[in-house]
Amino acid sequence: MRDLAGWCLSVASWAYPAAVLVAFAAWAGGPLTSFGFLVVLLAGLAWPSVYLLSRRLREASDLDRAEADGRPPVLVVHAFERTRTPWWARALPTPAFFRDLDDELLVRALRRGLEPAGPVVFVERPAPPPASGPMALATGRDEAHLEALAARAPSAALVVVVLDGTDTTRREIERLGEGVDVRRVALVVPPRAGAAFYAAYERIREALPGLPALSRAVAAVRFGEGTTPHLVEAGGANASARRAALGAPDRMLSPHERGAPAPAPPSWSWALSAIPVLAAFASMLLTPRFAQAYGLRMSSDDQVVSALLALALGVWLAVLSRRVMRLVPGSELPLILVAAGPWLLGELARLGAPAWGLSDALRAAGTFAAASAPLLLAVAFVLAGASWMRVSPGRRVAFAWFGLAATVPILTLALSLAPLGIEPGALVVPTLLCGLGLGAATVAASGDAGRRHAPLSVGSAVAATLALAGWLTAATHGEWHAALRASEYTAAAHFGEALAPLATYDQLAPWFLLPLPLVTLVGLLFAGRATRAAAASAASLLVLALALVLVGRAHRRAELALTERGLLGEDRFLAAAGAALLPGFELAPLADGETPRGPVDVVLDRGGAVAGGVRVSSEVELSSFGAMGTSALARALGDRLRERPDAPDARVAVAPDADGRALVAACRAAWAQGAPRAELIGRGPEGTPRAVFVGPRLFYGAGAQDRILLFIVLRADRVEVADTAGSLIQVPRLPNGALDAARLEAVLRERRQYEPNRRDVTLSVQSGASAGDVLAAAAAAWSTGLADVGLDDARL
Repeated sequence: MRDLAGWCLSVASWAYPAAVLVAFAAWAGGPLTSFGFLVVLLAGLAWPSVYLLSRRLREASDLDRAEADGRPPVLVVHAFERTRTPWWARALPTPAFFRDLDDELLVRALRRGLEPAGPVVFVERPAPPPASGPMALATGRDEAHLEALAARAPSAALVVVVLDGTDTTRREIERLGEGVDVRRVALVVPPRAGAAFYAAYERIREALPGLPALSRAVAAVRFGEGTTPHLVEAGGANASARRAALGAPDRMLSPHERGAPAPAPPSWSWALSAIPVLAAFASMLLTPRFAQAYGLRMSSDDQVVSALLALALGVWLAVLSRRVMRLVPGSELPLILVAAGPWLLGELARLGAPAWGLSDALRAAGTFAAASAPLLLAVAFVLAGASWMRVSPGRRVAFAWFGLAATVPILTLALSLAPLGIEPGALVVPTLLCGLGLGAATVAASGDAGRRHAPLSVGSAVAATLALAGWLTAATHGEWHAALRASEYTAAAHFGEALAPLATYDQLAPWFLLPLPLVTLVGLLFAGRATRAAAASAASLLVLALALVLVGRAHRRAELALTERGLLGEDRFLAAAGAALLPGFELAPLADGETPRGPVDVVLDRGGAVAGGVRVSSEVELSSFGAMGTSALARALGDRLRERPDAPDARVAVAPDADGRALVAACRAAWAQGAPRAELIGRGPEGTPRAVFVGPRLFYGAGAQDRILLFIVLRADRVEVADTAGSLIQVPRLPNGALDAARLEAVLRERRQYEPNRRDVTLSVQSGASAGDVLAAAAAAWSTGLADVGLDDARL
């Protein structure tokens, strides 16, 4: 989290120049006031302190460096300005900031000059008590500091005291002289030492006569045989010359102190950094094909943008990967966030998509998931390889089998999506690749050095699991996208049967994916030890949890949308779980006197017609085909009607939100097969079952043109009651868009007062009218005595 916070501040500091340019353009163009532009400019005063803080946070802590190094540390006792002054007081270019900057430059110089002797650990010197007042006698913090220093100094390779002229410094030198070989003690002069410092140092010399006198050109003091002082001379009396002397190991350390260098990554580590770039090229070539295989079509412009984005992210990951090759691994969480960034941003953008745009939002998010998956897998191998390159006795390659075996349950669950038409190889290959990533992470966690390099294995396992989740998300997003796009149903002939497995997969997938990264504990518990850094890197699990939550919410919204359309839901009469729509499918009993209505011949829903458990027509075909309906629907209805030759009519179960023109086409197909009428079975506005008989409009023969015909015209925004004599009465829809059945019934009753012998009416279904409107209008006609209800002109 420390490293991630540092990267966030770095991005903010890098983005500030661009923010200034944008603010200038807004100010010049008029939207931004002069005061707002001035505020943006004044914010730049805090830029140096933000940049300095970001660099500190991106560096590993001293204790983590020392633990990973393994050599005896070099203790540097220093009074940091940043520990005495709060950040907000150092945010602007104040004297406190410049003192803080001076400390930072001194720290970097001492690291360069002392790291050949061992890892440098800076020890904070507490602020001295005030010179007067009741707190002048408070020495509790000094005593605790001196006791801790005296306990740690004997095991240190070198103890360096940065002089500041306080009484605490004098007591540090006294305590170190009592318990440490003075040849392992160094005294450093602050680079910006002034007259006040040299006056205070002379007072320390009076208490400790063994200290040598200092000139303006002395940068440090070392002690040789017989406590003989050795002065480290600088090339001048200024601060830069002193820092240059302190940063030179050949001047600060004796030859025997300049031991073996700190562990460094091998030269071939650059091959690991190239993996994200190779994955980016693979994503450029394969992601469009993968997306197209799952119905996530990409235009040529989208492919170009996706390719450039993948390449940019691959280069960015290659640069970031160099940080995980350091002595103390880091940046595993930023690596994961960068690789998963397009996917997560796509899912977050999808949250704000309206219901009508959910299908396109799922398509876009699925495409981003497919693009991020190769990059995440590359990150998994980079992090595991960064740990493998460290020599770790006791590492067990056999632990890789745990990672491979952990993917078997999710592979089994993924293969349950085969009814969707997904090729098994399209799921097996990514799962095996991610299994290899998990195996590499498990092996990396094992060994005696697992304590020092375990953070890499945790992040590697999370990245491999996210890659697997990304590929599976792309597949399932594509299927939900197809479900929401009725025009694409014909591309998945068995989608109705796969709805139930898809919903089951969404319920179980998070519980199969979340435990996968925990297989690295096999290595940590049996052959290594986890550290605070390893536990902190477990925060990358939050990225996995966030991705699964976002994906689950997306699929839940799609499921709810399909339920509202009558495609899903156990409590609906169109419980279209595919297998349930076999011959013999029982609708909710509808009483006609004492006679219950049994099996139906065809179920008409928003996405098409289902007859005998097979989807035979799409919404587009049903609403745009000729008077006979689609040939596939006509054949399916004919087969069903021939199975029960004595049936008086064809039973059609109707979803209220189905297209009204689709209903007309289905009825015409039934009449073409010899059915005299069609019994429309559905639910009324109040939710009660309803059954209405409709037929073709009566053919009156010769002289029919002299008879006045009555029509109910169903339009998208209104209902019209018209006749061939020129009469027209409009019935507006209700505010919620529903048909005003009560008003329509009143108009029809008024009309029957003038034509009491009329029994026929024709429903003319226009674009935008739903099957529910047809059912409601037919029921209103029946209730007024118009028993001969026809649909359009169906003279076949």
